[in-house]
Amino acid sequence: MSRVPTRDDLLGAVDRVEGLARDGKVPAPVMQRLVRVTGIVRQTIPRMDRLGSGSVAAYNVMATATDYLPEAIGGYLRLPRHWADTRPVDRGKTPLMILVDQLDLLGRT
Repeated sequence: MSRVPTRDDLLGAVDRVEGLARDGKVPAPVMQRLVRVTGIVRQTIPRMDRLGSGSVAAYNVMATATDYLPEAIGGYLRLPRHWADTRPVDRGKTPLMILVDQLDLLGRT
């Protein structure tokens, strides 16, 4: 069984995904939304102890930092940029539009 990520692990994961996005030169709308989500995660991490172990809210913060954000940003960056930004792949949406929708959802939840 793997260990539960520490506060430093979570902050490091957030720093890494922001660096990945910066290095990959994601479009400004993606970076703005990413920074909004990572800001919420950073504000919540110090209060996670109060949420209680096993709480859904604590799990969501951990999963956002270590799984949802890295997978969403990494998946987008693995695609050829022009294709990702212009080719409709799901109900008329491009991978860029899908990523923006994902980040908006994470920002709301």
